Amino acid sequence: LLLVIAASRKNMGGGDDLGDDDQYLNVTTLDSDDEEQLSSKKRKHDDDEVGDNGKAEEKKKKKKSKQLFRDVAIQSCEEQASYLWECYSDALTGKLKRSDKRLPLDQIGPKFTEKSIVKFEADDDHNDDRNIAPNFKSVLSMKRLKKWKTKKSPMVIIICVSARRAMSVLKGLAPLKCRCAKLFAKHMSVEDQKSMLETGTYGVAAGTPNRLLKLCREGALDLSSTELVVLDGQEIHKTMNVCTLYDTAPDTMEFIMTYVQPGLTKGDTKLCMY
Repeated sequence: LLLVIAASRKNMGGGDDLGDDDQYLNVTTLDSDDEEQLSSKKRKHDDDEVGDNGKAEEKKKKKKSKQLFRDVAIQSCEEQASYLWECYSDALTGKLKRSDKRLPLDQIGPKFTEKSIVKFEADDDHNDDRNIAPNFKSVLSMKRLKKWKTKKSPMVIIICVSARRAMSVLKGLAPLKCRCAKLFAKHMSVEDQKSMLETGTYGVAAGTPNRLLKLCREGALDLSSTELVVLDGQEIHKTMNVCTLYDTAPDTMEFIMTYVQPGLTKGDTKLCMY
């Protein structure tokens, strides 16, 4: 009987005959390298979540900026200064697509402030060309404008996105009854415009960025006496304007940096969004 019981116990196996617990629990142990790999994967997952949130915030910010494009002309002076500085720095430091400008941020001049901006006070719709003259009257002395006698340096310079737009703006300014210069490529050559500026006086000049820049470089246009530089905010392609369009923004901002900034710094010249 004793022999039978002993044999039975041997076949059943006792507690001391078990292998390690992991063999029966089917648990895989991790060495230090495996733990580090899992930890790294977790960190990457957390970073991806943060990255996705960051992209969402950036997208939201861009959407907000696009909304400002349409209404920038009626924003406060502080908001206009912030908008203009963003466009200005993007165009000159290489952030704007297709721009060949690659200047360091500390070489593009002082940041615009609300003191750099004049805001049209008229409540009329800025999108209606019939309201251009009333808006200009709200910030300018009509008596001084009509009697302006400084050659090469108009009292007001308006930067437009195209020659066609410049023509529309000048047509809208007709009720002011002041002499206006056409400084864009159509209708007049550079030489004719140079002669016009050297021999005549103009209260207002409207032109395109590239032509204005060229006339300044050749000494025909001088902003030392100019009091107001207006950035016409007509939008094309839904949200693009003279400050953001690839074809016009680099020249617009180089014009401001080189020829408008000195007057802004002294306080003699102001910027205006229309």
